[in-house]
Amino acid sequence: MTNYVWNSEKHKYDMRNYRNELLNFYQRTVVNPNGGFYWLDSTGNSLPEYGTQLWLSARMIHCFSLAHLDGRPGAKEIAEQGIDFYYRGPGRDVENGGWYAKVINGTGEGDKDLYGLAHILLASSTACQAGINNSSKLLSNALDILASRYWEYDYGLALDSYDIQFNNASSYRGINANMHLTEALLAAYSATQDTSLLTKAIGIAYRLVGEPVSKGNYRLVEHYDSHWNPLPDFNIDKPNDPFKPYGSTPGHWLEWAKLCLQIYGLDSTQTWSLPTAESLFKAADEAWMPGYVYTVDWRGFPVCSYRFWWPITEAIGTAHFLSQITNESQYKEAYEHLWNFADQYFIDHDYGVWFYELDDNLHPVSRTWFGKPDLYHVYQAALYCDVSYKDGFAQGLINKSNF
Repeated sequence: MTNYVWNSEKHKYDMRNYRNELLNFYQRTVVNPNGGFYWLDSTGNSLPEYGTQLWLSARMIHCFSLAHLDGRPGAKEIAEQGIDFYYRGPGRDVENGGWYAKVINGTGEGDKDLYGLAHILLASSTACQAGINNSSKLLSNALDILASRYWEYDYGLALDSYDIQFNNASSYRGINANMHLTEALLAAYSATQDTSLLTKAIGIAYRLVGEPVSKGNYRLVEHYDSHWNPLPDFNIDKPNDPFKPYGSTPGHWLEWAKLCLQIYGLDSTQTWSLPTAESLFKAADEAWMPGYVYTVDWRGFPVCSYRFWWPITEAIGTAHFLSQITNESQYKEAYEHLWNFADQYFIDHDYGVWFYELDDNLHPVSRTWFGKPDLYHVYQAALYCDVSYKDGFAQGLINKSNF
C-alpha cells in the first residue's frame, strides 16, 4: 500500500520505488535508435509516425539525467544519446541555427518556438549537473540563441516563435513559453552559477505573475501581442487548444506558484514571491471540480472542464514546497490529498504511468492527448519529496547523494 504522508520515510521509500516503476515503463521502448525519443502509446509501445519532438525529447533528457543522479542504471547512456542528438545530430538545424521542432524520417521541420528552446535549456542544464557529455556545450549554444534571437531587452521577456529560417518572428507573445523559460533559467543558474540567468528568471516571474497577483489579478492573462499588451479574448473559438487555450489556465497558476517558491529559495530578498505563491495555490481552489479544470473565464467559471494530469503534479510540488517553508498543516494535508486523488483517478495501475485526461465523471479519456508520451510532470511529482525548494531537482539529488 503506497503511503502519501508528507515527509514520512515510508512515503520517500515508496516514491523512490515509484520513480523506478515510471522509468521501467519508458526505458524499455522510448529511445529512438536514430537518436532522440519516441512518442509512446498508452501501453508503452513506440509510435515512430509521431516523429522525434523537441519538447518531449528534451524533457526525456531532463528526466533521465535526474534518474542518473538518482542512481538508475542505464539512465546516463540514455541522456547522453539525447544530448548528442541535439548537440551534433539530426535534431540540430546546422543551416539556420537552433533545433528542429520535429524530426521525422530524418528530416527536420517546424517553427522555432521559445517553448522548444526553453526545454533544450532545461535539458542541457540538468544534464550538465549530471555529468553528461557535451551538455555544457549544448547549454552554451542555447543561451547564445536565447540572447541573440528571443530575448526582448526592452521588456525583460522573450518572444514566442520564428519560422524555421529565423526570418520572421510571430506577433504573438505568451505566458506559457516564458514560464518554461523561467524554469529553464533557474536550472541554468543552478548549473552555471551565472547570476544574470537568475536575474532574468526573477524578472520574468515578477512581470508576468508577481505584479498582477499583487493587484488581486490571480487569473493570469496567458496571451499578449508583440508589445506585451494583454489579449484576453485570444482563441475564444479554441477553448480546448492544448497549448494556447482561451481564458486563464489554473494549472499554470500552480506551476508559477512552484517557480515562485524556487525563486524564494534562491533569493529570499524577493519578498513578493512567497505571498504570490500562496495566493496562486489557494486561488486554484476555484478550479477544483474535483480535479483542476483546464481553463476558467475572467469571472472564474469553467470554460474547458477537461481534467488533465499535469496540474495535479504541479499542485503536488507547490504543496510540498509550501509545507517545507511554512510547516503549516494545511499544505501537508493538501499534498497528501492530491496524491491520494491522483492514485485513485489518474494513476494507471494496469499499465503504469498516469492517464493524461479525465472527463467530468473522472473517467479516463483521450480527447486531447494520445498515449503517454511525457514522463516529465509525473517523474518530478515523484521526486519532490526528496528535494528542497532551495535546490531544484538536480542540485537536490546531488545534495542527497552527498549525505
